[in-house]
Amino acid sequence: MGLVDVMPTVLKTLDIAVPEGLDGKPPPGTPHPLYMETFQLTDQFGYAPHFGLLDGDLKYVATPKPELYHMLEDGTET
Repeated sequence: MGLVDVMPTVLKTLDIAVPEGLDGKPPPGTPHPLYMETFQLTDQFGYAPHFGLLDGDLKYVATPKPELYHMLEDGTET
């Protein structure tokens, strides 16, 4: 999710119709792949860096033990 997706996500969460033509989409199902990374866990706790990709309904997180989630079926990433 990028900043462009924040407004439609908030509107959807509040059950308010998302206006047509508004840039961005509420997840899951963003129309463009989104790259993610964080070094916070590395800096604070010495964990490996986390990198990820959200593409459509799939979220891949590259860690020492890679994770793949189908966001519609497993939105809580269990």
